[in-house]
Amino acid sequence: MRALPPGSVDSPDDLNVWQGDSLMLRRGMALASQDAATIIEVLTPKQTPINVPMAFAESPRFSVDLRRIVATAHAGDSMPIGVGDGLDAEDIERLESMHKTLTDVCREEGNSVWAWYLTNYISPYMLARRGVDRIVANPPWVRMSDIQVRERKRALESRIAELGVGAGGKNATGFDIGGLFVDQCREHYLKGDSPAAGWVLNWASMKAGNWAKVREKHEDLTTTYLDLSKVRQPPFTGAKACVWLQRGKLKSAPSTRVYSNRRGKERIVLTDGQREFEAKTNWVLHEKHFGDAPSDYSDSDGPSFAQGAIITPAVLVKLSEFTTDRVTTTKSRHQPWKQLSTQRGKVPTHYVKETLFSSDLLVFGCDQISRSIIPLTERGTPDFYLNDDGSFNFSKGNSDFWNQLNELYETHRGQGSATPKTLWAQLNFQNKLMKQLESPSYESHKVAYNTSGQILRAARILNDKIIDSSCYYLSVPESEAAYMTSILNAPCLQMAFQESRESDRHFHLHPTNKVPIPKFDRDDPAHLELIELCELAEMVAKEVIDGLADNTGQIKASNTIRQQLMIEGLADAIDDVVRRVLPSHSVHEYTEDIPHPWR
Repeated sequence: MRALPPGSVDSPDDLNVWQGDSLMLRRGMALASQDAATIIEVLTPKQTPINVPMAFAESPRFSVDLRRIVATAHAGDSMPIGVGDGLDAEDIERLESMHKTLTDVCREEGNSVWAWYLTNYISPYMLARRGVDRIVANPPWVRMSDIQVRERKRALESRIAELGVGAGGKNATGFDIGGLFVDQCREHYLKGDSPAAGWVLNWASMKAGNWAKVREKHEDLTTTYLDLSKVRQPPFTGAKACVWLQRGKLKSAPSTRVYSNRRGKERIVLTDGQREFEAKTNWVLHEKHFGDAPSDYSDSDGPSFAQGAIITPAVLVKLSEFTTDRVTTTKSRHQPWKQLSTQRGKVPTHYVKETLFSSDLLVFGCDQISRSIIPLTERGTPDFYLNDDGSFNFSKGNSDFWNQLNELYETHRGQGSATPKTLWAQLNFQNKLMKQLESPSYESHKVAYNTSGQILRAARILNDKIIDSSCYYLSVPESEAAYMTSILNAPCLQMAFQESRESDRHFHLHPTNKVPIPKFDRDDPAHLELIELCELAEMVAKEVIDGLADNTGQIKASNTIRQQLMIEGLADAIDDVVRRVLPSHSVHEYTEDIPHPWR
C-alpha cells in the first residue's frame, strides 16, 4: 500500500484506512446510501428488523457504544449511561427503541455475536456513503461451482445476470466471484464519478474466459495490465498475479497494454517503498510471439483431444490398496470429502480399473498408474440397470460396497442444481467415462497431457486405461501416438503452448486449438523421425523412473527425466525436427527473455 502514490492525500500516513470483514451490499438496504436516510434496517436471521439510527452509525464511538448496548440487552439491563451523547432527541429515542428490540432478539434468537453482525451488516453502506481512496482486501477467489448453498447461489446468479458480467456456456460454472467484487467495488465505494483504480488480481483475469464479460464492461477505462509473474514474492500462493489499472475518464479509442517485469533478479519484499519497487523492476511491453491457429486435431470430424472423466471424490473411488478380495480408498484433500475416513470393502475384480491421474503422468512415461473403482462388467459396460423409480440396481455386480459408497456420495455431495445426483453420474458426467471405452479397436494407444501446470508433459499409454479429468487425451494408433507425444513434449513449443492458455495454470484444449499441429502423415520423413525419437525418449524415461526413490513427486520425477533427455541430446534432437514441422510456432533461439523451459 505504501508503494502506491498517495493520490488525494498529502502522504500515505494521512490515508483513512478502514478494515471490514465484508463489502457485501444487500439490495434491500438501498435507502441507506441516500443522504436523507435516518435509519438503517438490519434483519436478523429470523427476519426481525433492527432499526439502527444513521446518526449513531456515523458517530466516532459507534463500535464501542454498540458493544455496550448489546451487552446490556443480553443481560436484560437498561441502556447504558452516556451512549448516544451528542445525538438529538429523535435519534436518542430511535436508539432506545433499537436497544429494546435487541433485548427481545437476544431473548428469542439467542446471544449471537450481535455487535459483530450489525457492524458487518452496516459497514458497507457507511463506506459507500463516504467513498474511499483505497480498498485493501482479499477478494473472494471462489468460483460459482464451489458455492453449494442454494439460496446464496441463486442470489449471486441473479445479481451477476443483472450486471451483465456473467460467463456463459462452458465458463458459467467457473465464473470467478472476484470479478463481481471488482465491478461492485468500483460502482459503490470509490470516490468520484469515475475514479482511477488499480486491482491486484489473479493473472487469469487478464485472459480467462470466465473474466471476459467483466473485462468488456470496463474496457473503456482499462489502460494497462502489469504481469507480475516474474515477481518473486507473488501475492497469490501457487498462482501468478497481475495489476489491472483503470483510468478515471473514458478512452476515445480503447487500447489495452500488457507489461511484464523482466528484471526480477532482486527480491521484492513487503517493506519496499515506491523507490525500492521501481529500482527492482523493469517493465517492458509484452509481445505476443505466436499467432493463434487451430491444429488438425481440433476438427470435430476427425480425432480430437477430450478431457478425462471426473474420477472423484478420491475417498470413494481412488484406491490406495488392492488385493484379490479387498480394496482400500485414499483420503481426499478437499471438503466436504476431507472429513471422511478411507473406505474398506470388497468389489468384483473387474471393477478395479487402471486410471491415469495427472500426478501419475510424467514426461514420455508414467509412474505407477493408479487404480480406481469403476462399476463396469468384464465387457466394459455399466454393471447395473435402472429400477422403475430411476434408482440404480447393482445386484448384477453383487457389490454392496459400491452401494455404500454411493450412499456416502448422496449424503455429502453439493446441493447445486448441476451437481450429479449419484456417484455413477459423477464418474460419467457428460458421458466422459463411457466415451473412453468406445474407441475403435485399431486405436491402440492414448496420448495424454496435463490439464494444469507450468510445462506441458505428455506420454502415450495403452488405450484400455481410464483417463482422469486432470488430463486430456487422444485415442490414436501407436505410431501417431508417438508422433504426437514428441510434439507435445518438444521444448521449442512450450512457449507457444503457454501463450495459448487463457489462465496462468490451465492448458485445457488451448494447445491444440491455437497451435497448428499438423495431422500425422506416414509419408512425411520428419513425422517418422519424431516416432523414433519418442521411442528413444521413452526408454530414457523408463530408466529414470526405475531408478527413482519411492514416493518421488511428479515435479521432481519429470525434471529428472528432462535433465537426462538434455544430457543425452534427445531434447535438442526433438527440437531440431519439430522446428521443421512447426517453424512458425517454435522457439529457434533461447535467450534471457525466452529461456529454455527445461533449464
